[in-house]
This record gives sequence, C-alpha cells and structure tokens, in this order.
Amino acid sequence: MRRAASVILVRNANPGFQVLLIERSSKLTFAGSMHVFPGGVIDNTDIEAAQLWGVDALKVAAFREVFEETGLNLTNQAIPFAKRIEWAHQIRESPGKIVDFFQAHNIQPQPHINALHQWCRFVTPSAEPKRFDTYFYVAHLQNQQRMTPDGQETVAGHWLSIDEAIERCEAGTLPMLPPQWMILQSLRHFKSSQEIITAAQNRPISQSNFPIQPHFVHEGLSGERPKSVMLVLPGDEKHTPEENAYTGAPGSIHRLVCPVPLGKGYRLIENHKLSAML
Repeated sequence: MRRAASVILVRNANPGFQVLLIERSSKLTFAGSMHVFPGGVIDNTDIEAAQLWGVDALKVAAFREVFEETGLNLTNQAIPFAKRIEWAHQIRESPGKIVDFFQAHNIQPQPHINALHQWCRFVTPSAEPKRFDTYFYVAHLQNQQRMTPDGQETVAGHWLSIDEAIERCEAGTLPMLPPQWMILQSLRHFKSSQEIITAAQNRPISQSNFPIQPHFVHEGLSGERPKSVMLVLPGDEKHTPEENAYTGAPGSIHRLVCPVPLGKGYRLIENHKLSAML
C-alpha cells in the first residue's frame, strides 16, 4: 500500500465558492476517466524536501502534485503563465525540482506548505489490487490562475460548486469514485471558502486522520456480474476489515450503495449520525 496526498482546492465564487475536480486520462489503469481532486503518491524527493524545510512530507507531495497536474501555484505569488507551466513540466519530469522552484522565486516554503490543512484520510479496500493510504488536504486558491492539465494523467479540469458537481455526477457526466463523492457531501453545508479553511484548521486530528477504510459486500447479483456493491463504512455493525476496523454497536448501519460500474448513483444509508468521521 502506497501513501498518497490529494488537495481539495477551493476558490471564491459569486455566490459562494467552487472546488476543482480534474479528469483523469482514459488511458490510465487506475481510475481512468474519473474526476478526482489533484494528487498522487509521495516521492522520495518529497521526503528529502520535507526534511530540508522542516515540514510534513505528505504536504510537500500534495503541493507538488497540484503544480504538476494543473500548473496551479499554491503560493499565490504572481508568476507569468508561461513560466508556471515551464516549472510544472520540469517538476513533473524531476520532482526534486520543487526545491529549485522555491529558491528561484525567493519564496519561503514553510508558510505555503503549512497552509494545507488535513480534512480526512481514506484507505483503499483490501480487495483492490492497487491500494493507497490517501491524506486529503484543503487549500484556498486566492488568485485567478489559469488551470492547465498536464495532458498525461490529467486531460481536463472543472471549477464547480458542490451542488453542481454532485448533480453532474448523478447525471453521469462527471463520474467520480466514492471518496470524492463522500468528501463533496461533507462540504455541502459550507457557504464560503473561508468557512472550509477555518473548519479544516480547527478539525481535531482524531477526525482528520481517522483511516476511513470501507470494505465491499456484493449484493443484487445478476448472473456473475453484480448490479451494485455495498461499501461498509466505519461505525457499521459489519465493519470488520482486516485493517482499521471500527465496528459499530449491533444494529448500527453506515453503508454506501455503489452501482456497477462505479461513477454515479451513490446512495448513503445510515441510521445514526457518523459524519463526524468525515
């Protein structure tokens, strides 16, 4: 299982705020054509940079991946578009150049890396062949930078309100995986970018770092192919994965119905409030 970092990037809008979802290439073996938050696995150079700067390596990975995949500079320092894209390309080819980027622009990295605030953590179900322990961070894009997909992993980007993103997912025009859908649901009641940032800053680590590891239960079988799968979530009476089990009291239900193939039509079933985990 590999550690990964992802960024829930928000910006001001009128009204309210928008969140960035990027479309992954259909050629990718994992989550091809899905819409996700920018991010990726931690690299050894992230660990080296983190030791140099005295910050969290996962946050370095989160910052770097946003830059690589979207060309967006989370320092919010004004850098000409062509220069930003040139740096994004260089960092994509050689991740360690993230250190050179900060040095070239005389930017102290610590305030910008530490401005990423953890929101939640998802662990891929054990039945999956590719598994990730992913830390999701919130960040605020304070200036109107042009987002540019890298053309390799990322082919498009969409700034959307939470409601629009969820509605488009339901309509099948914005397919996404369960963690992204659940995170969007957790942000639905906020009114502004600043509300989200403040909530993330004040979020207890017992909540933001809680490992949400669902496990699959097939249901509604039709021949050999299931019509849907049930994701049993922490707090459910049947939540008993090999790792990170959090079994609820008898009768407790916390599950997500996921039509096959994954991407739309998710339905959360819970008989008591467990959203504090997310």
